[in-house]
Amino acid sequence: ALCQEILKEIGVVQLMDERYEADDFCGTLAARFEHDVPVRILTKDNDYLQLVTEETNLWMMHSTAEKTDELFKKYRIDRAKEDLPDRVFCFTPELVEEEFRVKPCHINSLKGLMGDPSDNIRGVPGVGKETAVRLIQEYGTVENLYHAVENLDKAGEKALKEYWKEKL
Repeated sequence: ALCQEILKEIGVVQLMDERYEADDFCGTLAARFEHDVPVRILTKDNDYLQLVTEETNLWMMHSTAEKTDELFKKYRIDRAKEDLPDRVFCFTPELVEEEFRVKPCHINSLKGLMGDPSDNIRGVPGVGKETAVRLIQEYGTVENLYHAVENLDKAGEKALKEYWKEKL
């Protein structure tokens, strides 16, 4: 509350509503302004990865410089040439896809399948990261996956299981 009062006193606009989370506000603002100005979101929260577009990049903060340095090294990016704060790595759509193997817009479906303890998402029992990635690569979203499995008869269920074994 003290921080909010200080920000109010110095004229910093604060958006809050009990019905919405911060990433909802951030996503709305990014989508609204990304065609007018480059948008950079600075956070430690992986939930924001789903907001990354060509115009909106995510500046992911890490607790340690080592984690940030690992990513620069992994992707052969010269840290000295990047104009970023310390312990920050910039995720573009290409880097999100390379790191997580799904498009940014599918990060929420990936987390829904494999679970995310930080958000109290249990995930689907028996579905780990590898299986979740393959399912999202194949179906795109959890909704599309549901459409693929609902209303299957025994033959369709058997055929889908075979397909998953062979292809996924």
